[in-house]
Amino acid sequence: PDVAGKFVNPPDVNLEINQVRWFYREPDKYWQPFCGCDSVRLEQSYRVYGDYNTGERVRIPVMGDMYEVYLFTRVLKPIYWDEVYGKQTVVMRAWWFEIISDNWYPFD
Repeated sequence: PDVAGKFVNPPDVNLEINQVRWFYREPDKYWQPFCGCDSVRLEQSYRVYGDYNTGERVRIPVMGDMYEVYLFTRVLKPIYWDEVYGKQTVVMRAWWFEIISDNWYPFD
């Protein structure tokens, strides 16, 4: 559906930007949250572009502008150096969480 010219993902229509969090995970590791400002920046971009295949044009700088999130493919890549051993760091958008050892993790 389209609301005011923006793509809206139906399950989270009523959520505020700060109620959605973005996480990244390297292979065989736990999900790690992006800092608050990066998470908000990612969510704002997601609400503009949605899940449309925009190719690699939509890259959002995060982590002090040292990495980029490729919004459509949900991959985190370093800007200034090659990926270590070709491993990809996946990215997740989440609004449901579980608590493990006093830490919040997204359901995956």
